[in-house]
Amino acid sequence: MSLNGIINRFFNSTGSIERRSTGTTSTGDLTETWAALASNVPFTIQPLSVTELGTLGQGTEFNASHKGYMPDSIVTPKNGDRLVDSETGKTHDIVGVQHFQAARIDIALGHHYKLYLQIPKDTKA
Repeated sequence: MSLNGIINRFFNSTGSIERRSTGTTSTGDLTETWAALASNVPFTIQPLSVTELGTLGQGTEFNASHKGYMPDSIVTPKNGDRLVDSETGKTHDIVGVQHFQAARIDIALGHHYKLYLQIPKDTKA
């Protein structure tokens, strides 16, 4: 199996990355819309381990509940964006982004983003 096959097997879901934009109506009211930056983005989501929850210093900067991984060749996510899983319909707010690359710069397949995610408060049961 090629390296490309191994990397692609790691991403087991697809979805879209959305970014918020704000504006005002003719009466001056604030409007908020979400626009998809990219769709059919391969990714995977996993819950944070107990060790990771303690290491992140929960509550000081952000409260993350999950981590996600996606390739870096599609879009550059930022804090405040959201990841929408097209299979489950779940939305995750991106509260932290780390960029990783292979030790050898010429190996592009190992480059990916690690996303720290939280489920928005208005969607929690």
